[in-house]
Amino acid sequence: MNDLVKVARALAEPTRVRILLGLRAGELCVCELSDALDVTQSTLSTHLQVIREAGLVSARRSGKWMYYALHPEARPRLEAIFETFHDALESDPALQLDRQMLAGRLCLREGEACCVGPSAEKPLASAQIPCGTDSSPSMPPSPSAKASRVRNGVSASRGTGKRAAESVTSVISATSGGLRS
Repeated sequence: MNDLVKVARALAEPTRVRILLGLRAGELCVCELSDALDVTQSTLSTHLQVIREAGLVSARRSGKWMYYALHPEARPRLEAIFETFHDALESDPALQLDRQMLAGRLCLREGEACCVGPSAEKPLASAQIPCGTDSSPSMPPSPSAKASRVRNGVSASRGTGKRAAESVTSVISATSGGLRS
């Protein structure tokens, strides 16, 4: 019963659900999650600890970066839960923005590794995701865009509409097999 309580606790907080949904795209560095979800690294670390204790994610260190991924044994259970709430998760404005921000942040990757650290603002020539096309933003929103999102609320800064959210979902799906379009 203790395992059930730990998993329920991990899923009972919206930021932790956002983290788990982000990790459906594959292994992510803490700074990528922090930028994409617009959460400080200290807050993110607190949430990741709860998720790790529930056995839902695995972690590995590479140099100074920590990478997290859905634990292989937990993925089927999480996918079943997410499938149950598929329509609500796909239509949620905050989660649509998270997908867009994550796709933009992943454009800054060099190969399979986060190499730019937190809040990078420069594109890299060897990005894995096709950046700068209609299917993916070429850059993550600027710090001023993040400030606007905080000031005005997540839905007020949306501006990209359903088409952009569908495009981002398609990119993530095509690159990782994670999200369904």
